[in-house]
This record gives sequence, structure tokens and C-alpha cells, in this order.
Amino acid sequence: MSINHSMSCVASEVESPATYWYEGGQQQPLTIHPFHAEPDRQPLVYTQGQFRKGSNKFLICLPQQWDETRTQQFEEKNSLNPTHIFETKKERIYQLEGWHEAILRANQLFESNDLLCAAPLWQQVMEVKSDPLYSQQWNLEDSSLTRNIASNDIDIQTLWGRWSGAGSVIGIVDDGMEITHEDLEGNVIAALSRDYVDEDSDPTAGAHGTMVAGLAAAEGFNGIGIRGVAPAAGLVGYRLIAPGSNLVDEADLLLLLDDAIREEVDVLNNSWGPVDDYSGAFERPTQQVINELNRYVQEGRAGKGGIVIWAGGNGGTESDASNLDGYSNQRVVISVTATDEQGRAPTYSERGSNILISAPGGDTQGLISTDRSGSLGYSSDDYSAGAVGTSVAAPQVAGLVGLLLEVDPELGWRDIRSLLALSADQVDPDHELWGQNRAGHWVSERYGFGQINARRTVSLAEQWSGVATEVTTQLYTSSPNLEIPDDDEVGVMDSVMVTESIRVESVAVTVNIPDHTYWGDLGMWLTSPLGTTVELVHPVYADTYSPMMGGYHHWTMGDVLHFGENSEGDWQLQVVDLGPEDEGRLESWSLEIFGTEIPVEPEQMGVGCEMVNQAGQSTENRSGLRIVGSHSGAPYQQSSQSGKTVEDYSLLLTAPSLSSDEELLATAKWIIPGERSRESVWFQYRSEGWVPWSGVLESLNGFESEKVRQGGVAELYRGQLEAGQYQIYSGIRKSGEPGTTTIEYCSQPIEWDIETLE
Repeated sequence: MSINHSMSCVASEVESPATYWYEGGQQQPLTIHPFHAEPDRQPLVYTQGQFRKGSNKFLICLPQQWDETRTQQFEEKNSLNPTHIFETKKERIYQLEGWHEAILRANQLFESNDLLCAAPLWQQVMEVKSDPLYSQQWNLEDSSLTRNIASNDIDIQTLWGRWSGAGSVIGIVDDGMEITHEDLEGNVIAALSRDYVDEDSDPTAGAHGTMVAGLAAAEGFNGIGIRGVAPAAGLVGYRLIAPGSNLVDEADLLLLLDDAIREEVDVLNNSWGPVDDYSGAFERPTQQVINELNRYVQEGRAGKGGIVIWAGGNGGTESDASNLDGYSNQRVVISVTATDEQGRAPTYSERGSNILISAPGGDTQGLISTDRSGSLGYSSDDYSAGAVGTSVAAPQVAGLVGLLLEVDPELGWRDIRSLLALSADQVDPDHELWGQNRAGHWVSERYGFGQINARRTVSLAEQWSGVATEVTTQLYTSSPNLEIPDDDEVGVMDSVMVTESIRVESVAVTVNIPDHTYWGDLGMWLTSPLGTTVELVHPVYADTYSPMMGGYHHWTMGDVLHFGENSEGDWQLQVVDLGPEDEGRLESWSLEIFGTEIPVEPEQMGVGCEMVNQAGQSTENRSGLRIVGSHSGAPYQQSSQSGKTVEDYSLLLTAPSLSSDEELLATAKWIIPGERSRESVWFQYRSEGWVPWSGVLESLNGFESEKVRQGGVAELYRGQLEAGQYQIYSGIRKSGEPGTTTIEYCSQPIEWDIETLE
């Protein structure tokens, strides 16, 4: 942004201002500031020599005596629609097309009404590199000028002028946190901090937690050290692990969670977990701890729900899988994996269907953060530049959550999860594990929904209306008792039929394979009714323990990668054994789905049609032949990666008075914006449901639809449709003499559009 305006123009404008703006109002003196304003140029130069960049928003302060009716009349008269209403209801923000129009409109409204204030809102020109080590924080601002690689920062630099995490509180659950560190103590809430190991109030101990805390919320713009993602968020240190120990006392963890609930700590960051190799597999919290975790996300933050962040694990080089970590794969946890300095998955990062999101974790180049003072930490300095791992990635997500809770303190843990997923960057897009689920999201067992993008996440949060109330399906259980073929790529498959139709947020799959003598050979995949297959867990090939030391004994795995899909239909589990010699049986498995109801509104897509035969001649008008749709009534919000809109539909093809020798037919054409048309084959409705028909009609389009299912009636389709223009032809085939048929069909298709999101 250039600021090389000639100062001579300012003087002339002071004498005869082309434009002006008000500052003050309410309890402050009102001042009129003239300035030189060119609508097509930025920035603006003011008489007092300040540089400011205009925005297209302005603030109005309404008189206290105005009630809702008076306010509504004012807004209707002036064609105003507030983009934000403050808690008092008297301060409101409005938005216009351009910054210049916003200034002029604010002036006009102030002069023609009894407003207490009406002033433009500015984008402040700020120097955001006041922290001396900030230039080394490539995870926050990566120019790549010195490293000659692709940028991999989290796109947060433009946010700090508005949002800094002020008012939010992040708890660092770790081996301690130095609460008097020069770059932390300004944000530390010492009165809430705890040492559960030594049973006192000072958590100062290990260096790991101090490093984690700095990445989340080191104090920013103070001329000292580094800057956290949420540079103004409160920090609470919870010392749970003694330095050099790998033991966590369950009683301490229960006390910690209870304290966090009572004291309204917003976010709990956990950069710890079971040992990162096969020896730590199948470690999970007790049911008491699980219950308390669930209570925290429901009752924390005074009932709005606490947010739990967990590092996904660093055992990738040992073939460890995140879904074998009973902490990171809990349903209420946001599981975080790492990317390296080039935006790729480092070898240490674990994969799994439980991974929601990624953040920079470094590899050959680590991240700089706070360190124990003096010689007590990783270096002899108060800062260390070698931080690497999912332990490093997780607190950056915790910091971003702190910003989001400043944007909207009412956000719950499910809101946060959706916001992170829908706004993520699809890093390393050529990686083989990326795929698009049938709700239009790009997902990966390696990256989750991708890497956090702070700017997009905050932008989405500013307009977020909140997730609907959570609903769950019943617990579906199957006991196939199937022998798993040894060293076989196909393995065994079993399915359960889910009858509830909800929009998926997460899936919990519990498997029981009690007798396999080498669980590391096993890999598992889950396929949804719409055909999306995700890898729950991959073979580990490193099991040297007896079956009693670990294994799939009623082991539950998380799955967030079917997010957005419709739950109804067959869910299929595939279990394969990819190693020789050892065998076992899939005794039983169960599935439970969590999500939201899919509200539907009936929509009559078409009634009757002009019927023609194969020769194009008009025939009897079957006025009852129709297609009826039920849909959600509004586009389903899609992720920033896909840019697609999806709506939920149920399409019914009906015809009254069909004789026993008549069958319904249908074909569809889908015109995708910016792409070629996709067409479908005909389907015919028989007693067993809709089945493909090999007949050919040259005058009609033909293509294959991936899913056509039969409901209680002649249901052509139930599921989610992407944006585009749809055309559906329908018809009737009638059997005549043996080997002969006649076909009548609608000469014009039924058409409707699903619009692309802006």
C-alpha cells in the first residue's frame, strides 16, 4: 500500500474540504475532520498527517429513547440493514459498497437525524512486527524470501488490528508453564494456574509447556520476543506431567477438568498423549475421564461449552496411527496434525480419520517459541527456535480458537469444529490421500480438512449463525463373526443399515477382534451410503506384544471425514489382514453417528407433461406423472476448498394407475457451472426398486448415476446434489406381445437450479 500522497494537497483541502468526517459523539467532544478523499485511491491523507485506509462500514449510535419500533422505522426509511448489533442494541454497524460512500452516508445520517454518533470505521495502518523475533515466525508470516519454498503461514497478519484473543482464556495442560516468563506473564492468569504434581498454585516447571504456551498466546506488540497466535488471550498453566515422566495421574486429570469447568477456562490445549509407537497403541482414558471430558465440552464456559485441542501424535515414523490413541480420537476432541515448512506432511505426523485439521509443525526447520528462562530450557536463551511436532501445531489451533471466541463468545465446540473445517487450506493438494466426500469437502486422513487459515476462519465466524442442535442415531451393532483372511487385500466386509437421515458431523466405530494374534497386520476402511470410503486405521506392522497387551478389544475409532453427508443407508466396514501367518475374526462392530437434523420442505418439481412415443408422436397425457422433491430449503455451507454448494434432496417419481405391465422410467442431465454436462442412464422401477436399464433412446440423454435407492415409494434419489442445472425426463415403458415394448416419455424435461455459493 503506497502512502506517497503529496502533502501540498492536504493544505488546500483544509481550507476547502472536499469531504469530512465526524469523530466523537456520545460522551466525547464532536470534531469535524476535513481531508483529501479520492474514491478510487487508498489511503486517505488527513490534516493531522495520519494515514488511514477506509472501509465500507460505519457505526451509528442511536438515541437511548428510541425503542425497537422507532429504530426499525429509521432503518427502513434509510434502507439500512445492520451487519452487527451490539449488546446494548443502540450501537449498530452498517455496510455499503465502497469506503467513500460509507463516509458520506454517515455524515448525511448524522446531519439529518438526532443520532449520538455516526462515524466511518477505518482499517488502521499498523506496524505489526514490533516483536523483535517475529521475523523468524514463518508459521505466522512467511515471505519465503530466504528459504525459496512455498509459503506455509496461517494467514493471520491482517487480523491483529481487530482481533487478538482478548477476553478468551487458554489452558495449557502440560509439564508446566513458566508464569513469570517475560513474554508470557502479561497474559498469564496466575490465580487460576495449578500444579497438580506438587499440589500448589505455581505450574512453573518443564520447558515443553512453556514452549507450547508461547505459540498459543505469547504477548504481542510489547517489543519483547515473539508473538502468539492470540497475543492478548489469557493463559492458565496446568502442570499435569512431571518432567522426565510419562505418567499421568487420572485423579489429577479429573481435578483439572473440574477446575476448568468451574473457572470457565475456554480452551484446553493438550500437546501430550500415549507413547508414539506401537507400545502406546490402545491407551485410552478411563470412562470417568471420558465422562468429565464430555462434561467440560457441554458445561464449560458457563454452559457454552469448553474447547479441547489435542495433538494428533508424532509416531508416523513408527507407523503409529492417530486412531490408536484413545485421547486424540475422542469425539469431543479437535485432533490436530502437523505440516512442515513447505506445507507437506512430515514423516513424524500420524494419520487417521479422527484428524480434523492441520497446522505448521515444522520439520527440518522448527518454529521459534518461548523457552524456560536461562539454562533451564531447550536453549541457554529465553527462546528456542527448534520446536517441531504436532505438539507445536496444536497450540496454534488453540490460539486461533481464542480469536474466534473474541469474535463471537457464544460459539460452542461444534461451531468451532465446523468453522475450522470449512475454512481450511487444502495444502499439498497432489497428495494421494486427498479425496472429495459426497458432501463436497476435500478431506484427507493425512491432513484432515487441511491447514488452518486464520483469516478465512475469522471471516466465516463473523457471519456464522451457529450449528443446529446435535442429534444422534441409535447405536447400530452387527455380529458377523467372520474369519479375516490372512495376508489378503480384500479381507472381510460387513454392513449396517442406518435408518435415520441426519447430516453427519462425526462417526464413532467400535470394533471387537479379540483373538487376532498380531493386530499390527490389520487395516480398516469405512464406506458411507453415498460411497465415500475413508481409512479408519492403517496396518502398523510392528506389534510385538501378546493379544492381551493390546489390540482391537471393543476399540472405538473416530471419523470426521464423512462430515456433511447424509447418514441414511448402508455403512460398510472392511477389515483386511496385510501380513502373513497370524489370523483372527471380526466378532462384532458397532456404529453411531452424530450430527444435525436435515430439515426438508416439499417442492413439487413438475406435474404432468406432454407425452410422446419413440416416434415423437403425441400420446395420451398422463397428467399424474410427476417428480416431487424434498430439500433443505437453503444451500448447505461448503468448505473454502471446494467452492461447491450442496443441497439435500429426495426425488420421488410417481404415476397413478400404472397397470401391471407398465414400468416407470427416468433419466437425468446435470449441467455443472464451468464444466461439461453429466448425463445418466435410464432407470426402471421394478418390485425390487430402481435398477439400471440397458435400453437406448437416441432422443434422450443417458448416463450413470452413482446412487439410486429405493425407499418406501418410487424414490429416484435421496442424498445431496451439487450446484448446477438439473434436467429430468420421465416416462413409462409398457410390455406388449412377447419381446415387444412401447415407450412413452415427457417431451420436455423438468428443470431446476441449485445456485453456487457466493
